[in-house]
Amino acid sequence: MSGKYLDTDVITPKPKGCIKVRYILVAMIFWGFLMEYSLRINLSVALVAMVNITSTKLDSSNNITECPENLETFNATHEIYKEDHGQFNWDAEIVGLILGAVFYGYMFAQLPACLFIEKFGPKHVFGCGIFFSAVLTFLTPLAASYDFKALIALRALEGLFMGVDAAAIHSIWGNWAPKWERSKLVSCSYSGVNLGMVTALPICGLLIENAGWPSVFYVLGGFTCVWWIGWLFLTSNTPADHPFISNEERQYIEESIELTVKPLKTPWKKILTSRPFLATINTHFCLNWGFYTLLTCLPLYMKEVLRFDIQQNSLLSALPYIVQWFVAIMASFIADFLREKKYLSTTATRKLMTAFGSLLPALFLVIINYIGCDKYIAVIMIVLSVGTSSFASSGFFIGIMEMSPKLSGTLMGISNSIGTISGILGPYIVGIITKEKGTRQEWKIVFFISATIYVLGCASYIIFGSAEVQPWDERDIKTCDDEQILKPKIHKRQKEAHLSELNTVEFT
Repeated sequence: MSGKYLDTDVITPKPKGCIKVRYILVAMIFWGFLMEYSLRINLSVALVAMVNITSTKLDSSNNITECPENLETFNATHEIYKEDHGQFNWDAEIVGLILGAVFYGYMFAQLPACLFIEKFGPKHVFGCGIFFSAVLTFLTPLAASYDFKALIALRALEGLFMGVDAAAIHSIWGNWAPKWERSKLVSCSYSGVNLGMVTALPICGLLIENAGWPSVFYVLGGFTCVWWIGWLFLTSNTPADHPFISNEERQYIEESIELTVKPLKTPWKKILTSRPFLATINTHFCLNWGFYTLLTCLPLYMKEVLRFDIQQNSLLSALPYIVQWFVAIMASFIADFLREKKYLSTTATRKLMTAFGSLLPALFLVIINYIGCDKYIAVIMIVLSVGTSSFASSGFFIGIMEMSPKLSGTLMGISNSIGTISGILGPYIVGIITKEKGTRQEWKIVFFISATIYVLGCASYIIFGSAEVQPWDERDIKTCDDEQILKPKIHKRQKEAHLSELNTVEFT
């Protein structure tokens, strides 16, 4: 059998033809995530220009004793501390609270999102969530000028609207993604997260330099509203609802993911006591810790320790997410290849990708602490740490969907609500650790904590995780009268395809 893993699942033949509607859906979700994460990260860059850091810590001599060459290089080519004279006198702890505020709302949105998805459908939940986030983004300069507490409240409310994203998209792909294309479709659509940060960071830097920090929120909010219009007309909740999908593509999708069955009442007790699912939640929390810590605090590290100016800062802060986008796409093709060719089982594939996406980032974070004051090597290590974390997008993240395809939105809502807590704690703890001086030694503690948590998350999923359909994923076909008529035909076509496949596969 040449070492291949034997799987009995039937591969439904793909229809031929022009561009597929599911690929249009990928593009629209990609664009939506791109805009959402642009709105989420814009404040991380803007705060560098908004806050008068010289009034808090960067004028302290403690900052120049460890790596004076970085400060000397900075001062030789720039006006000393020109960028540090911001409008607001907020210390690092307040900045940490502001950066983490969006996750307060994001966390509490997860479970209500599942109810809204059930009532209104994932299309409208996702679209309206991002649209209203854009509306609130327009108000950011006004809130900041009033009081930092108003800004925290606004960002928390914005997070409440953003928090419906993952549950809605997992629910959409539960209806749209054929099994053997799942890694590619889901990872490609979620890669908008990475490119959202790639594009937003340098754009924010340019806007701040040329039009002032408030322009960041007006420009990105406007582009997001344009996306929302396209989303309304080009997407649907299911293939059957789409206005211009071909019959061949609709039939292929429905047969591939078996839309002929309907889930029973959500088995909450079984879900919340499921060891594989609890392990997945823990892994989600741990990997989010490293991701969100760097997402929100990387521009501050670039400024405080490496001493890059705001344009260099924004450009270099974007580099990790270019690599992350590339790794996410590469990992999705590798994962689907391993499964389709049956080299690894689904669970083994998800565990392998999760291991890559947690152990490699941890390794590079540890290396940062031993390379001295070479800021360019530090940037390379950060790029590799953030970039390789994207292997996990084809790991536990898709494994959530595979544990129960029809309850994937609910599972994602639960897991993401717990995982988002790390987005609150991470920036806050960074603010506490770096509050006094913001030195390299303080940031070493930040990186060691993140690396340790990465390893714990990996161990949890390797030992207890699973990507197989769980016993509590019960189905009820008695209530699907119309679909029962189609089911014998579907089974007949699947058997014919399976027999054809057996005639062409050689076992050595």
